[in-house]
Amino acid sequence: MHGTADILLSLFAVFVAARIGDELAQRMHLPGVVGEIVAGALLGPSLLNWVHPDVVLNALAEIGVVFLLFAVGLETRLADLKRIGVTALMVGTLGVIVPFGGASLWAHLEGFAWNKSMFIAAAFAPPRPASPRACCRRCMRCSAARRM
Repeated sequence: MHGTADILLSLFAVFVAARIGDELAQRMHLPGVVGEIVAGALLGPSLLNWVHPDVVLNALAEIGVVFLLFAVGLETRLADLKRIGVTALMVGTLGVIVPFGGASLWAHLEGFAWNKSMFIAAAFAPPRPASPRACCRRCMRCSAARRM
């Protein structure tokens, strides 16, 4: 376990590198998140090995996910959600069920028992839908364009 000073230094390095990466990416006309990802790859165990992911950084990552989802919730209008909610639900549900069902059927047809087929399918099925939010935004843009 690292000491408090090591953890704080790691956090400082992560924040500074992310900010620098964000700025450099934007100057190259790329989304800022690209620079942040590159900065994380540079500092992490893959390349420079300056920052080691541990329990504290994982907990902070979970908190970051909560804030990200909260920000998405702030951007979402209830009227838009009511209008395209069923479409988003279908895209999200089918985006998981179809690959899982197809992979388990394929594995069963290859001679595996159903329980092993489902295990194989779980390894190949996506952990979450591809991007229902992107699909919803496209639907909102299309409906807004039709109103103009």
